[in-house]
Amino acid sequence: MGDGATLERQAVLGAEFAIATDPRARVRTDFWMQGERVSNGWNLRGEGVLGMRLLPELDLEILPTYIYTEGEPRWFATEGASYLFGRLRAASMGMTLRATYTFTPRLTFQAYGQAFLAAKHYREFTSFPTDPGGPPPIIHVADLRPVTTPVATNPRIKRAPST
Repeated sequence: MGDGATLERQAVLGAEFAIATDPRARVRTDFWMQGERVSNGWNLRGEGVLGMRLLPELDLEILPTYIYTEGEPRWFATEGASYLFGRLRAASMGMTLRATYTFTPRLTFQAYGQAFLAAKHYREFTSFPTDPGGPPPIIHVADLRPVTTPVATNPRIKRAPST
């Protein structure tokens, strides 16, 4: 939470899957995926590589990524004497394009570009009281209490920068 306080994660059950072709081939692919089931949501992550050796000295790689998470409470602000949490649903996608030109075994030129999109949405707000003079707490998910009044720092509302 920025002050040393921690939120204890609930139990996680996960699996990982990876497959790859021969990295010495002219065209190679790699794919990796990880999934986690948390008690009230999911965390998914996938990454891939499509690599091509266009010339003996020129490699081109396309690297897509995807991340999705839903359900776990996440801290988003400290307001007054409370830490504020919301159940987060977030997704992000990215694509990296990388080119490597090898002049000599010890001299290469590499260029890359990256584009990405991300979205997040908080719901079901909860809070945990702070003790400004005490040590940073270890917060258990079961100790979070529903927020019954509107929060001033609402992550759903985008505020225009002040001038």
